[in-house]
Amino acid sequence: MPHKSTKLISEELNRDYQAVLNFVHEVQRIAGNSKVRLEDVIEIDEVYPHATLVARRTGQVLFLVFENLRDFPQKLKQRVGNLIAGELKVFTDEYSIYDSLREGLGVISSHERVNHSEREFARCEHVNSCENRHGFLRAYLRKYRVPA
Repeated sequence: MPHKSTKLISEELNRDYQAVLNFVHEVQRIAGNSKVRLEDVIEIDEVYPHATLVARRTGQVLFLVFENLRDFPQKLKQRVGNLIAGELKVFTDEYSIYDSLREGLGVISSHERVNHSEREFARCEHVNSCENRHGFLRAYLRKYRVPA
């Protein structure tokens, strides 16, 4: 893939330059950081086949790709179990793949769910950080035709 400037990417994606620059810096920081830790409060959201996890306190982000979302909690534990540091308070949406998340991960002290059909979008129980990251990721993958 050819190198493109952040300015060109922001223009091609029709996104604010500063927002794209912040996202690029975040991806660069994550790519160079092999010590991601999931602790305290995290958000989990999916846009098949991607799942995004955001640690709220540190801002660390994980993008994960799954072949399918069957048995999601168990698959998630296999992928990130070694990154979990203590009990977690988790925020997700109402999607049924999260129904057994507490049992599947085994380290969840609280699981709050946002019901988008009830227009729950911006209270303290939200997955807005994940949805924001998804928006940038999907726009980038769509624009540059990287397989999703």
